[in-house]
Amino acid sequence: MKRKPNKQSQLIRIALMLSLVALTMLALLSLGGATRNGLVGSAHAALAPATVMVDCDAGGKIQTALNAAQSGDTILAHGVCNENVSVRDELARITIDGQGSATIHGPNAGAASITILGRNITIKGFTITGGRQGIIVLRGGSALIDGNTIQESSGQGIFVIQNGHARIVNNTIQFNPGGGISLQENSYFGRCARRE
Repeated sequence: MKRKPNKQSQLIRIALMLSLVALTMLALLSLGGATRNGLVGSAHAALAPATVMVDCDAGGKIQTALNAAQSGDTILAHGVCNENVSVRDELARITIDGQGSATIHGPNAGAASITILGRNITIKGFTITGGRQGIIVLRGGSALIDGNTIQESSGQGIFVIQNGHARIVNNTIQFNPGGGISLQENSYFGRCARRE
């Protein structure tokens, strides 16, 4: 025999469903995604790429921005950034742009100034100094390295290793005792062009 639900049990179910919807919305807001780029109340806003400004002269860190970044984001840097930077492997389509005037100086000579593990990462417009290498692309990471001056590392200017892939264009690579560009272990780089 089929029982007909009474009005009170129907109201309780409706209240529970509304509560679940409200909790889901609160969870989205608490992740910070709904306020990203100034958009409010949309799940799509949580996925929208962001542009983040980092002023290293005022104490900002590129690594802090990268730790909070989502795939598709752009980080615009300004000033002298005294840090070794690592782009983690789960990131893709990140652009780190020095806008033609920023410097990344890797103070740790045991690590590259920039380590790229992520996919389709763009590094452009920087002077890159220090570190064991200026830039290392490894473990399947891929990068476009464009319009940089890479100099005065303790090893290679650019090191592509362990199935890494790099497109290297319009760079000045100089004064690196281990050489300008080194390629090892099933890695690939395409179109090396020198800026005139």
